Amino acid sequence: MKRLLVFLIITIFNLNTIIAQDFYKIQWSKVEEQEIIGNTKTANKLVEAIVKKAKEEKNDIQFIKSLFYRSKFTMNLEENSAEVIHDMISAEINNVDNVSNSILLSILADFQSQYLQKNAYRIRDRTNTENDTSNFQFWSVEKFNSEIITNYQKSLKEKEALKNTNIADYSYLLDTVDTPTIPFSNTYQLLANRALNYAKSTNYYLTKSSE
Repeated sequence: MKRLLVFLIITIFNLNTIIAQDFYKIQWSKVEEQEIIGNTKTANKLVEAIVKKAKEEKNDIQFIKSLFYRSKFTMNLEENSAEVIHDMISAEINNVDNVSNSILLSILADFQSQYLQKNAYRIRDRTNTENDTSNFQFWSVEKFNSEIITNYQKSLKEKEALKNTNIADYSYLLDTVDTPTIPFSNTYQLLANRALNYAKSTNYYLTKSSE
């Protein structure tokens, strides 16, 4: 009887795991379909459902992936959404383990960089004195670059842990970097490349041109 009970518990646990995996697989497939045909709002709503479920299940890998896609889609939605996503990512950074923290810092830095690039025409003339605020949408170019660089640097601090982290879990980030001559073998190399790409970007040089 005891063995049967243990067997049933294990079976139920495995079944729930399979169902959860199927949910994410099906949901991401729907997200991809909507993104391909340009239905950003629909895709974003699907991602919101993933955010909720992943947070309830404390599934950091799926949660981080969903935040990445929300930040990505936000660029094409109403401006107020940008502040919501920025604050959401910032708030979650301290609620996850070290590796997840590094991934989120890299995602946050990239989100800030994209926002700066998209809104450079109205940001470039701001000064630090005039815009010393916690609301990132009112930062100056100098403030943006300072925060972005700091976040990228922090994202690389857990070097050994990131080197031992399966890069397949974060394969969606590969689309954000140039295809390397030699494929990345670990997550640290991926995050380092994302940071390097920023250092070579137009955004980084906006500060110098505004001086």
